[in-house]
Amino acid sequence: MKIGCEVLLATGSECGVGAIGRCSDDGRAFCMTHQGRTGSWFGMGVGTPQWQVQEWSDLCAPCCERRETEARKRAHDQEVEDRRLAQEKETRYGAAYLTNSARQDLIAAEVPAVEIYSRKHEVIKKLFGGQRTVERTKFQGNGWVLGEFVWEYQNRGPYGGTDGTEKVLTALLCEDLMPRPESWNGSWNEMFVTIAKDAERDLYVMTGKYNWSSHQIKSSEMYSLSAAIRQRAGMIA
Repeated sequence: MKIGCEVLLATGSECGVGAIGRCSDDGRAFCMTHQGRTGSWFGMGVGTPQWQVQEWSDLCAPCCERRETEARKRAHDQEVEDRRLAQEKETRYGAAYLTNSARQDLIAAEVPAVEIYSRKHEVIKKLFGGQRTVERTKFQGNGWVLGEFVWEYQNRGPYGGTDGTEKVLTALLCEDLMPRPESWNGSWNEMFVTIAKDAERDLYVMTGKYNWSSHQIKSSEMYSLSAAIRQRAGMIA
């Protein structure tokens, strides 16, 4: 016996048109009109021809629509969750954390800082002619040693140069080397310096290896820096 479409119409009665299949979800027979379809509209913009690529489904139209609605809701919920996680990550590990809270967390946890010096060479004239070069160190401030991180540089000297990256021992300064103006909107990079341990004199010296260069922490290291700071402050294992 020929089976009629069992999908309910707006009037509340079954469609009754000859069925071509059964829904794999609720088992109702469906006709060609009430067979589920999936597809998307494509086009090149306003006023251009558009077309729809459709695939026939083994679901009846109501079940197909319900599943697509559920899928859209899942996608929307996932998008909302992804945004929430991204915002949480930015708050806990992003630029706002580095510029506003990183130092306070280390101070509150009483993490010890080290003295950091700068080093420069001076040429001094001798009393009876000639000259000699002496190395001088100058105290620049205190800072927390965080470990090695990747820095990038653009070598732009008078004779040209090359760009590159290097992994260097890095410290977060307890205070900025230069006072910030009231309207400061600089980079969190300015809070960090590269250092090297002078084992002979048991002190940390700022390294300024690249004359004529722009030298800063690679931006992709931001979250790793924040994690290192929070770890040193005992906030994460």
